[in-house]
Amino acid sequence: MSYSTELGDEDVDAYARYKKYEDTIKAEKIYLKKYVLILGDDISFGIIEYELFPSDYEYAGIVWESSDESVAIVDQSGEVEAVSEGECSITATLTNGEKATVKVKVVPGALDKYKAKSLKYDDLQMYVGDIIQHIPTANPEYSRYDFYYINSEESVAAIDEFGIVTALKPGVTEVEAFDSFSQKRVSCKITVSEKKDEPVEAEYVFTKGDKGSWKKGSSDGLVFEAELVGDKAGTFDHYKGAKVDGILLGRDDCIAENGSIKLTIKPDYLEKLAVGEHILELIFDDGNVSTTFTILDKDSDKDPDKKDDKPSGNGGSGSSSNNNSSAKGGVSPKTGDSMPVVMVIIIMIVCMTFIVGYFIKKKHI
Repeated sequence: MSYSTELGDEDVDAYARYKKYEDTIKAEKIYLKKYVLILGDDISFGIIEYELFPSDYEYAGIVWESSDESVAIVDQSGEVEAVSEGECSITATLTNGEKATVKVKVVPGALDKYKAKSLKYDDLQMYVGDIIQHIPTANPEYSRYDFYYINSEESVAAIDEFGIVTALKPGVTEVEAFDSFSQKRVSCKITVSEKKDEPVEAEYVFTKGDKGSWKKGSSDGLVFEAELVGDKAGTFDHYKGAKVDGILLGRDDCIAENGSIKLTIKPDYLEKLAVGEHILELIFDDGNVSTTFTILDKDSDKDPDKKDDKPSGNGGSGSSSNNNSSAKGGVSPKTGDSMPVVMVIIIMIVCMTFIVGYFIKKKHI
C-alpha cells in the first residue's frame, strides 16, 4: 500500500481557485535526514524526516510505499510503524520520479545496543553552486544515529541539519559530524573550486562521400572525407575510429588516412551489408559527425559514380540549361527563328507566280 503526502484535499480545492496545478512550483528533489531506521519493542514508531527542493515549492506530491508491509507500514505523513521482525525499505517518490529510500529493520528487544561502532566521512570536491548531500557512513550499516554538523568556514560552503552542502565560493572548509547516539565524532574536508566552463564540442563536416552509394560487386571501396571546421590540418590528430550502424569498424574493414581525414571502407566489408541505407559515424576525441550511405543491388540501374548535372539548390555553379543544350551537339532555335523561313517561302511563291504569269502573257502575244 502507498500513500501520498501533498496539500490536503480542502487545501488543494482552495488553492486551485487561485492557481492552476500545472502552474504550481513542484518539489524536484527530496533528501532524508536518516537512510536507516531501526524499530523494536520499546520504539515501534518512527518519523522519516525529509527536506524538499526547491525550498519555495508549492506542491510536494510525495508517494510513500513500503516494500514489505508484513515488516513495516508507512502512512501519508512518512510515519513508519513496525509490524513484525525483519527488514524492508520505505521509498518516497515525487511527481517527477525522484526517489529517496530508507532501509528499515525491525528487531526484538531494546534498541540501545544498535549504536555505530565507527564512522566514516569522506572528503568532498565541489564547484561553486553545487548542492550535494554529504553525511557520514555508520558501521555496522544498521545503526541508530543522529548527526549534528559543525562547519569551520561557512563562507566557503554551507551545511544544514540534513547534511546538505551548498558550495558558495572557492576555498576549503572542514566539517565535523557528531553522532548523539554513539557520542562519536568524525570530520571531512570540503574543497570548493570555480565552476569550469562546459567544453564546447568541435564541429566536423563531411567534404566528400556525404550520402554516397556503393553497388554490390564493385571492386572499389567507398571513400569519405571530413575535416574539423577551422582546423583542417589538425583533423586527423583527433580521429579515434568509425562506426557503421553503431558497430565499430576494425582495421581490416577500412583505411584511415591523413589529410583532414580520409576514410575508405573496403569492398569486402561493404559486400556484407544489406541493400539499403546505413549510417556512418566518425568518432573524434572532441566530437562526432555522421552521414548516411546507400548499398545498391548489383542489378540496380543507378550508377553510384554518376554525377548529378542539375544545378545545386543554393545557387551554386552548376551547369546552366544553355550549357546542357550545347553538350547535346547543337543550339536549339528560339521561337522567333521560324519567321525567316516563312518569309522565304512567301517570296518564292510570289516569284513563281510572276514567272508563270510572264510566260502566259508572252504566249498570247
